[in-house]
Amino acid sequence: MANPATGVAVYNGGGWGVYGGTSASAPIIAAVYALAGTPGATDYPNSYPYANSTDLFDVTAGSNGSCTVRQWCAAGAGWDGPTGLGTPDTAAAFSATGQVAGAPVKFGATGRITSPMVAGLPVSLSLTPQLPDGDALGSVSWKAARPDCTLGSPTDLQTTVSCPAALTGTTTVTATVTDVLGASKAVSLPLSFTTSTTKRPISLSLSVAGQSGAGQSLCTTASTPIRAVAVDVATGQPVKGLPVTFTRQTGTGLAAAAGSASSQADGAATFNLSSIVAVTLGARTAVAGSFAASTAAAVPVTVAKCLPAVTGVTDRDTSYYGDPVTVTGQLSRAAGTGSVPLAGATVQVLESVNGRAVQLGTTVAGADGGLHAVVHPTASGTLSLALPAATGWTATSAVLGPLSVLLPSTTLAASADRLDVGYLDPVVVSGTLLRNAGGSSSGVARAVVSIRSTGATGAVSTLGSASVAADGHWSATVKPRSAGSLSAVYAGGPGLPAASASVGALTVGTWTTSLTFSVQYGQVAAGAADPVSGAVSRQYGGAASNAPGVPVGIYLVNILGGTSLLRTVTTTATGTFSTIVAPLENGTLTARVVSVAGYTDAAATPVPVAVTSKLTLTGPAVTSGGRPATLSVQLTVARANVLNIQELQGGSWVTLAAATAASTGHAALSLAGLALGTHVLRAEFGGDARGGAGVSPSITVIVRA
Repeated sequence: MANPATGVAVYNGGGWGVYGGTSASAPIIAAVYALAGTPGATDYPNSYPYANSTDLFDVTAGSNGSCTVRQWCAAGAGWDGPTGLGTPDTAAAFSATGQVAGAPVKFGATGRITSPMVAGLPVSLSLTPQLPDGDALGSVSWKAARPDCTLGSPTDLQTTVSCPAALTGTTTVTATVTDVLGASKAVSLPLSFTTSTTKRPISLSLSVAGQSGAGQSLCTTASTPIRAVAVDVATGQPVKGLPVTFTRQTGTGLAAAAGSASSQADGAATFNLSSIVAVTLGARTAVAGSFAASTAAAVPVTVAKCLPAVTGVTDRDTSYYGDPVTVTGQLSRAAGTGSVPLAGATVQVLESVNGRAVQLGTTVAGADGGLHAVVHPTASGTLSLALPAATGWTATSAVLGPLSVLLPSTTLAASADRLDVGYLDPVVVSGTLLRNAGGSSSGVARAVVSIRSTGATGAVSTLGSASVAADGHWSATVKPRSAGSLSAVYAGGPGLPAASASVGALTVGTWTTSLTFSVQYGQVAAGAADPVSGAVSRQYGGAASNAPGVPVGIYLVNILGGTSLLRTVTTTATGTFSTIVAPLENGTLTARVVSVAGYTDAAATPVPVAVTSKLTLTGPAVTSGGRPATLSVQLTVARANVLNIQELQGGSWVTLAAATAASTGHAALSLAGLALGTHVLRAEFGGDARGGAGVSPSITVIVRA
């Protein structure tokens, strides 16, 4: 509080301000001492926090500089220079006794274990939360450190924990209590188990599919749960973690092992048995932990085809197309002791629609014979449960009653972020698609909404589409090319009618185009690479932006006014372009946007370029002395002009002959009188308005005798 930058808020003079320093911190500490009560007459109250430092929040991080003794300037555990012993946690640390009458309760909890703790038996646990005034309990969560220990009610204040009978040593159970403000407190309780040399007797009972006493039975070939329950004789509590061995005996034969399982928290060990003949079942446990071995009384079991019965109900008699309908029921069979569950059998959920049976789903009967299925009917009809006949039982069924299936309605809403844009400028269209069923609305997840534009002639074009999220919201970005009436359309789906929504009249305008253009070299050899670059920008409705994806032509305008397209390049996402051209004659280079949909024609400021003329010379590689050498010269940019034939003599080029090119730029001449030997020749042009002076690549002509 002594730092003015992070002090206390004070209302003063009609407004709030933040204040710090001694004038703020000293009264706060004085007030804490006052809350702590009157000190002893001979006490030194400044000693109280040192005697009760556990009632302070220790500040362990941060510093206000560096000192030769680190503790003087850096925070750490215990006392340090910047933070002393810490900050107040109530006023208890500032009293002589470390306690304050009427002090507020801190959020927390205490736990308790009921002894004795015998591994295998349930141990009682309880939790007592401590809640400040105005607070309330949010939730409780128990968790055992060992995964093989089972909690009875893991979200209640009082619960039990059962660990395997053979467990020794110690483990823990932790309860986390959370208040309605989100604060949590964890309380760990130790569990310690020992094995007694005096073994505790247990009782072991055996049953088939929930039957008891004499006259127990199996359905022919049906897999049936056989259950042995271990109970501590002294306490009547179930025993967890006892290994149980099951036996079966047919006729007068010897009993043989049929299966094994370990008892769970309810004391029950279960395995499944199927048979086609009568058997006698048995079960036994071995010594485990503090418990003695035990043997269950043998149970004779008859085997026959069972007579089942099924009952059931639905949670509603009116539903909407595809909505969940919950079916619950009970599957039982006749037994010697009455009716018992028929576990493990598969029961069909059927609906009769216009006289035709449709299977909506199936459910498997649980250990208690309970049935539970969630189906999604799409038509009105009569629901029923049916158990098909099998080797082990006869068929049975039950009518659940009529079900009326209604069609929901769909609501489509749509809007656009703008309706007046330039050609291909993005428009964001968004909205919701909701399914309305009896006043309950939900999103039509994964449905597709199309964005369409209807032109003045009635032609309809689809601009894009969007997938609907789970909450019904959708959004699509489209790039229109022409004006029209914008709408969103849902084509409908199973049980959902089609829907549409008008977005509004869409105006799509033509961009006003502007170009910038530059040429790297103002003078180049004819046909040589000359890099050019530039940018295209656009403007519509007062808004300007770069123009991506626009084709730009690079043109050469020669001195005669003739125009030739040298290269076409497309602008990048930022509207820029660059390429290489190779002009053959003098003129100006420029960039143009011509006849591009959605854009006005535009041209950049021309840039002059000077080009040396380009020639080619061809002739015979070998000729005979006394015969003229026929040479051919071509001026690449066709035009009539004087061309010279030169020979390299003594390091200098000497003109041997001249010829006038035709309008095609071509000239042919015969060069006579060449001496025997090797001659290096070239064509030379003095230049004109369309190109500067230039020479051809040299050729070699050999004259032989």
